[in-house]
Amino acid sequence: MPTLTDLENQKKARLKYVAWAFFFFHLAIFMGINTLLVVTNFVISPNNPWFIIPLMSWGIFLLGHFVILFFTNTEFSQKWRDVQSIKISHDLPELKLTDEEIRKKAATKIFCWMALYFHLAIFTASSCLMLAINYFHSPQMPWSIIAISGWGI
Repeated sequence: MPTLTDLENQKKARLKYVAWAFFFFHLAIFMGINTLLVVTNFVISPNNPWFIIPLMSWGIFLLGHFVILFFTNTEFSQKWRDVQSIKISHDLPELKLTDEEIRKKAATKIFCWMALYFHLAIFTASSCLMLAINYFHSPQMPWSIIAISGWGI
């Protein structure tokens, strides 16, 4: 019979696996979208390499995602999830969830909101940067609208 430590280690390993899977999913999306942007750039305006701006700005955030994932303090993350679990158990007492169900619900809720805010912040900052560069560098060719629309979808 597995001990409590074994179960905790399995849970930590599973969480690490999921975190790395999301990173590789993020990397695949990054590569796919930027490939489309490069092709679009060379088809529409081959003399103006605007694809570098979204490639670099998104690449910086992808690097940040990697660094955060690689250097995340799992003890702190676990404590944060525990606090959120307590909040959920107080907010939803009528559901009579088990502790494990509450932890899963808290982890899912935290992940979803963090991912939304993180991507919204990156999208807003990068879009503003692209619009500013487009306005000052080549206002006659609105390439930033293509990049922002593609990324916003």
